[in-house]
Amino acid sequence: MKKTAVILCALLMMLIGICGCSNSEPPSLIGSTNVDGLEIQPNTIGTDEAHITYSDGVTENIPEEYVALFINGSIMKHEGIQIQDGVPMLPIKLISEELNQKVSSDGESILISGDSNEIKLLPEEKKAILDDEEYTLEIAPKFFGKTLLVGLNDLSKLLNVDTVYYDGTDESETHIIQNLPQVMISTYPDEINSITKEEALEILKEQLITAYENQFGEFTEQKTKPALTNENNEMLRYIISNLSVTSENDRYYVIPVVFDFWIDKYTGEVYVYYNGLVMTVHLFDPNSENALVFAG
Repeated sequence: MKKTAVILCALLMMLIGICGCSNSEPPSLIGSTNVDGLEIQPNTIGTDEAHITYSDGVTENIPEEYVALFINGSIMKHEGIQIQDGVPMLPIKLISEELNQKVSSDGESILISGDSNEIKLLPEEKKAILDDEEYTLEIAPKFFGKTLLVGLNDLSKLLNVDTVYYDGTDESETHIIQNLPQVMISTYPDEINSITKEEALEILKEQLITAYENQFGEFTEQKTKPALTNENNEMLRYIISNLSVTSENDRYYVIPVVFDFWIDKYTGEVYVYYNGLVMTVHLFDPNSENALVFAG
């Protein structure tokens, strides 16, 4: 009897497991980014006041030539990206470790190893060894203080990542933060699909309707633009009814409301970006009493 009971129990557990798997979503392999709580005051009103505050509360003063670094949509603490003849030179150790690569040194060269590759770099030399094959770099790696910097294109090929450089001047080019020079590095698992633009619009619309109904009552569609003299809630209904994605980058869809809203392509999280004198980013809470307050 005991043996029969054990077998029946095991079969029951297997059945529960099978049913559970068939009705549940697979766990996400990509976590949230770190932009919630980000605050940047750039060098537009004086170098002495320029700073960046990260989500963990750490604040850094930023130099006049500051270039931000984003990896998979998260901003990295500053390690001094340098621009050499128009080409960004990037901190190879920070980026490699952020991408779960192991970095070491044998005293003369820098060794970078991952699950399936190994890289050997020689500072001040254009020669690199990539998986036992010699590779010629466009720019020789250089030390800036104690940080070894590698050219943007070389880093892209060595680490097999996508890279974009935005110099902060042309908003039609791919960027995350407007008017702020930045490098964006991205690599996402092949087995994970990002949400579509249509799905992003639905996510934001649902949250905005929740915020609207909390403040004004029942939401109804407003497809035609109301007169400027009408109540603010009518204009909000019009905006919510006619949302559109105006730009995107590797991690976020950008949807303007009054401020810009960012929809995370991999988690579906919604952020509000305020492009003021101090630029801020925070998670959107549709149930907050100030959810639809867009003070300039």
